[in-house]
Amino acid sequence: MDQETIAIDWEAWCKENAPQMWALIYNSDRTPLATSLSVDKAQLTKLINSQRKSKSSMEARSADLADQGKIPSSFSARTITNAQKGKKIEARKIISIAIMLEASPDQLLTNNKFRTTQPQPAPASPNSHSGVTVRKHAMRASKGLGLYMIAILVLVVLCALVGWKSIDRASRILTAEVGQIPLRKSNLKSLLNTKERLNLSCIQDLSSLDEGAETLTAWSTTQAYLAVRDEIDDIMVPKLLNYIEAKKLLDCGCWAELNSEKSEDAWNFISGWILFAYAKAGIKNDGLVNNILYLQSRGAWASSYKYRSQEYQSTYSTAWILLGLKAYYKASLTNDEILNNRMKNSIRDAERWLYLKKEGGSLWRLYPNIRKNRVSMSISGLVIYALNVEPASEYQEISRLWVNSLKGEIYSVGESERPHVEIYDEKGAVALIDDFTYIVLPWMTLATLESYNDLDFWGKFTALSWLESNINQNSMQSADKDFNNWWRAELLFSLNEVAKKAIYLQ
Repeated sequence: MDQETIAIDWEAWCKENAPQMWALIYNSDRTPLATSLSVDKAQLTKLINSQRKSKSSMEARSADLADQGKIPSSFSARTITNAQKGKKIEARKIISIAIMLEASPDQLLTNNKFRTTQPQPAPASPNSHSGVTVRKHAMRASKGLGLYMIAILVLVVLCALVGWKSIDRASRILTAEVGQIPLRKSNLKSLLNTKERLNLSCIQDLSSLDEGAETLTAWSTTQAYLAVRDEIDDIMVPKLLNYIEAKKLLDCGCWAELNSEKSEDAWNFISGWILFAYAKAGIKNDGLVNNILYLQSRGAWASSYKYRSQEYQSTYSTAWILLGLKAYYKASLTNDEILNNRMKNSIRDAERWLYLKKEGGSLWRLYPNIRKNRVSMSISGLVIYALNVEPASEYQEISRLWVNSLKGEIYSVGESERPHVEIYDEKGAVALIDDFTYIVLPWMTLATLESYNDLDFWGKFTALSWLESNINQNSMQSADKDFNNWWRAELLFSLNEVAKKAIYLQ
């Protein structure tokens, strides 16, 4: 015997006859679990009528019927599916809902044409099943609103405690890609303005060489070239390097500070600067590399070319020669495999020596074997920069210690350190005095910049805070006017490196 089957417009029926049912069959986002259902009319009518008399046990009874297989197979095989969510509920749940609402079978199964204007339902009794359900959903909605208000309150309290700038900085760190320094737009704008003014100043310094003037030394010419090498034309580069080469002292293959000085006045760190410049220009100079490697002793280089006892081994010389060797090795400028291997070993030994000479985790003295000279922030910044540039050393933990040591100070453009170290000859007489001025801000900036990728979130927060505070400061406004040419060049070199990695996120 054929069974009569009918399609229910479930959504329309509930809107018309049982609005309370929405609390049970709607999802939390107010999308219906189903909008239509096809059932065996005669079997479902019989089942509902038989269950209305035992209303108090309707949920358990309907479950039992399903478990016992008493629901017709044409019905039990069906489920009500939410097309949006892909969720399913058992058909027996709908039987229980129909019983609870005491809907007539004919009304439930046959009413599929409805008025467009929906009648307002009578208020549910607070003690009825549907009333309790409505109250539960009201409580859930109230709870959700409460959590939302709590979140707003927490945000307000955070803003009050740590400041909006801190929250903004944290969000920029979290959204920036690896290798990016997420500066604020105002800080990046200030950085680029300072760079532009310093560029003009340094290019003007170099242009004096075209006029035949020798106001620049080989050292200061090298510094200026490294600062503006991306801004000058290719024709000018050979002129600058030829000028530098012309100032080399032939009896030692090295350079003194001043053009008029002799080899006994030469400094090894100037050779490090010049090798770095050759590498950045992509010009081969294996002779300079060989000379530098010859002067290395136990991993380090003395500051003086002539007076090279272990006492005068210098972190400044070692760091600058390390930078030169790394740049030359990375540029693959020589085909001499023996020389490449010597450079590789030399780099490893220099890094090891610097690591062993650190103090307080991430600080260095200019002459670590002479105890009377102080720890230097400028020298420490240079060493960390040299250890971190590619190919990076294995001592990345120093980067974290360095950033942890930053106290939030703002260093002016002109802030410097000037140690006074006497270098004696074999007779005990003072032969040289190292009283060079070491400016602080450029090398602290580069150390913090190169450490950034090795840091966790809080380390990056500290580093970015320090960088933004020191980049956007009043003394930057006169950086192109008030200082010596080599001071300007070193500052510009550091700002160029920041600009290469910086992005701005408002």
